[in-house]
Amino acid sequence: MFQLIASFALVHTLQSPAPQIGMSALGSIEMSALGSIGMSALGSIERLEFSTNYLSPDAPPELEYSEWAQAFLHAHGIQNAVPGNVVLQELLDTEYYRRFDLGLFDLRISAVSLEDRKFAKLFAESALALMEMQASWVKWSASEHPEYEQILDQFDVLVKWVKGWSATSLSAIARAEDKEFLDRLGAKGPVLEAHAAIAEFMTTGKYLGLSLSENSQAQILFAPNRTEFIQLVCFTGWAKPEVRPSFWKKGVEQWTSFWNEGTAIIAMDYPSYPIDMKRPERGAPMDEFEKDGLGQHSLEKAAGAMFWHYYGSNDALFFEAALATNLVIDVFGENNVRTGAPVFKSSGGSSTPYEVFVPGGNSAGGTLPSRGAVSIIDIPIWRETKGK
Repeated sequence: MFQLIASFALVHTLQSPAPQIGMSALGSIEMSALGSIGMSALGSIERLEFSTNYLSPDAPPELEYSEWAQAFLHAHGIQNAVPGNVVLQELLDTEYYRRFDLGLFDLRISAVSLEDRKFAKLFAESALALMEMQASWVKWSASEHPEYEQILDQFDVLVKWVKGWSATSLSAIARAEDKEFLDRLGAKGPVLEAHAAIAEFMTTGKYLGLSLSENSQAQILFAPNRTEFIQLVCFTGWAKPEVRPSFWKKGVEQWTSFWNEGTAIIAMDYPSYPIDMKRPERGAPMDEFEKDGLGQHSLEKAAGAMFWHYYGSNDALFFEAALATNLVIDVFGENNVRTGAPVFKSSGGSSTPYEVFVPGGNSAGGTLPSRGAVSIIDIPIWRETKGK
């Protein structure tokens, strides 16, 4: 495995400028839940386009993008703003958000979301997944580093500490004004030492032969619900008119992750299918069908952010995707992150005829027959074994 990772590092260039808005951690592929491969390792498949039959039959065709963007601005107390004058990073540094530094990652989440114990618990689940992912990556890539054994011991300390986070203590941070998260979560001597050591080890990338700034981190903003996530998508299109066509377009209501400049934005729930465009904020828990669903999703998306931090734009796109997929398997024993096809669940009736890309199919197009009622998830064939 070490030789494999070493070969991986050789094909990368050194750190390049931050990603442009709308570009995924894997280059030019949008990090959407459906309609593209996202972080999955699907080889040469570049994009799977789906018809709008994931929508309710009487739904309006698209979001009211400007209204969603204005709702985001209103939530932040911003009035009479014009595009170009509001930058997401500046908002992330306000009291509206809370910051958690864990190794390579600078994690952000809105304070109002963290006050809700349900969302606080989900955030803790994601944070733990990201810590375990970093430990796995170090095992894969740094086994010959002189500090290898020592840093793994530090990971053991920090992972144990994160496992002890409670929804109550996290919610208290949302209301705190006087202390940072380490103090609020009771970090003492050994934890503080592990926190500092892992941050230095992971951010500089010296163990990979890189030389990055100790203050340089991979930033991730978690959106706990569909309302917050869709507002962020639409705000991104509003803030920069030159990229607006990439964000104010049909299908963004399906996304579960995307980039705004150097910030990876990750949803913490799936859209609820069929999507009702009158109520696109309806979501479905990622843990509904597998207990580690959210952890798997967060880990796979964050792995892409990690690779971007270390290697920037490069030609090893699908190798990175494969590594992200396998990191999920290494941590959770399986990978059932839902990418590449919609998830259908109903208790009766049948769907309308639908369209999907079929290799070697009729070039003139056509529709497939309606689906019968199903009571379980339609799992894409490449996910049937979940990587086990």
